[in-house]
Amino acid sequence: MPRSPDAARAALLDAGERLFAERGVDAVSANEIIRTAGLRNKSAVDYHFGGKEQLLTAVLNRHQHRIDRARVELMDEIDSHPQPALRDCARALVEPLAQLLDDPNGGAHYLRIQAALVATRGLPPQSVRRGGTDRLIRKIAQLTGPVDPARARARDNLIATLVLHGLADAARRPALRRHQQSVYVEALIDATVAILESVR
Repeated sequence: MPRSPDAARAALLDAGERLFAERGVDAVSANEIIRTAGLRNKSAVDYHFGGKEQLLTAVLNRHQHRIDRARVELMDEIDSHPQPALRDCARALVEPLAQLLDDPNGGAHYLRIQAALVATRGLPPQSVRRGGTDRLIRKIAQLTGPVDPARARARDNLIATLVLHGLADAARRPALRRHQQSVYVEALIDATVAILESVR
């Protein structure tokens, strides 16, 4: 029985998310995603998304909206505090991502995909930043003062690599998540604070 367009789209998202996480975006073809999704239309990725890169964007958006909502809530708390600290900002950066470790609907896949993308493509351009992240970046700039743009870019890349690869590693290790997750997340926050304080 043919699948509805919504069901076919969801199957492609699920298949793409899993394959991108397991093997990397560049190692997976659109045809593999279509076969894994159980679809017969060889142009299904193009038909439903416009291409593999657009499918990747849709996979990431599944989780980025949730991350940004959590980050906006934390930024509201930070902005209401009379004396916010860099640790508050580090927590707003790390915790919304760390929450995905407990998400059974692809959260671990998202972390692994983003870690691989940062390693191969670097940080996304400013134009795709969302409200919570944009507010966080402005608050960090306010607390650290002026930083040379090249040093700030290097700092941001280092933090993204540390946090995303750290969480992606945790996503692969169920024992760590069960017994040490809160300690591990606090250690990532500590390390993020140290980097923010060292690059001024």
